[in-house]
Amino acid sequence: MRVIRAALRYLFHLLYHHFAFAYDFVASIVSLGHWSDWIKSVIPLIHPGRVLELGFGPGHLLLALLGQGMKVFGLDESRQMVRLTTRRLNTHAFAHTKLTRGRSSNLPYKSEVFETIVSTFPSDFIFEKLTQEEIYRVLTEDGRLIILPAVWYRGGGLIQRFMAWLFQATGETPGVLETIKDQYKGRLESSSYKVETHEKTIGSNLLLMLVANKISRS
Repeated sequence: MRVIRAALRYLFHLLYHHFAFAYDFVASIVSLGHWSDWIKSVIPLIHPGRVLELGFGPGHLLLALLGQGMKVFGLDESRQMVRLTTRRLNTHAFAHTKLTRGRSSNLPYKSEVFETIVSTFPSDFIFEKLTQEEIYRVLTEDGRLIILPAVWYRGGGLIQRFMAWLFQATGETPGVLETIKDQYKGRLESSSYKVETHEKTIGSNLLLMLVANKISRS
């Protein structure tokens, strides 16, 4: 399983970078057409004010938030995704949206400027110490971090079972729901957040969302 996971993760790395132009097509296939719905499921949890999306990928959530009149910023380390999303936003007349290529461990923003930071299906970078310190720094006093880390396939059909195996092999579905909830909560609470968990069902899929509300360290 480790060899399969490493190989699949490498393929996904290529897809996110060199083959970014094919990302939407592959995402639609592996999600059975639900990818956009999964990504947008975090929108009701977002606070009014400035929003930063970490790892915005092809930009669908950014576009949806901009369409609702929100003030949105985006950061992604993939040069290809920045270019792709820039073109997408330009096409929809959002040419002045501030997209930045960079790493979450060194956010190029002033302290306490975002009411919400959101990241959908991030890799483990989102829980790394430097990333958590930077997120805490740029969130406002009562800001929140929203993470959509995983999805579980619950359908009994052959395709659903295969997709469930695929997501488990790649780590997108990391384990038993209740165990994963406790692990994620523990990692965030140790970084000075009060954490809530939310679940949402879309079709035969169960999504887990984490809402980490910043608390004072003083």
